[in-house]
Amino acid sequence: MLARGAVRLSTELLGLLPVWNRAPVQALARIHALAAAGSVDDADLGRPVNPDGVARLTELAWMLGQPTEAPGLVVAALVNAEITSAGAFATHNAIVGRAAERLVLVAKGVDPASVLVPEAGHAAEPEGYRSALAAYGSGKPTGVHQWLMYAAQSFTRAAEASPLAR
Repeated sequence: MLARGAVRLSTELLGLLPVWNRAPVQALARIHALAAAGSVDDADLGRPVNPDGVARLTELAWMLGQPTEAPGLVVAALVNAEITSAGAFATHNAIVGRAAERLVLVAKGVDPASVLVPEAGHAAEPEGYRSALAAYGSGKPTGVHQWLMYAAQSFTRAAEASPLAR
C-alpha cells in the first residue's frame, strides 16, 4: 500500500504546485489523500483529525503567504518538520511533510525542474531524520537548530542522489 501511495503521489505532486501557491492546506489534504489511499478509510482521506495539528497547519499556511528573505532550503526544511511534527492527519504525516518539502523546493526556485531527491537524502540517514525531527518537535531553539543542520546535510545527500549528479 505504501508503494502504491508513493507512486500516486509522485505522479500528481508537481501538478499541485498552483494549489500549493494559493491554498497550501488544500494541497496538503490532496497529498494526504493520494498517499494514504488504500490504507485508511476513504472518509478519512485528506481530513486532518488533530485540532492542534490543524491549527499548526493553518498557521504554517499563513506564514507561507508572508514575504520572506529566508532561503528556500530553510523554508523547505521547516515546512517538512512542521507538517510532520504537527501530526494533523491520523497517518502519513511524514510523507505529507516530505512531499510538501519537495513542492517548496520547486516553488522557491531551488529546484525548479524537481531533479533533487530529498527523500533519498532523508532515507540515507533514517535515525538522523527521526532524531532531528524529535528535536524540532521539542519546540526549543536548539531543536530547530539541530533540524536545520540535519536538513542541510540531507539536501547535500539529495543533490548527490540526483540523476543529474552522475
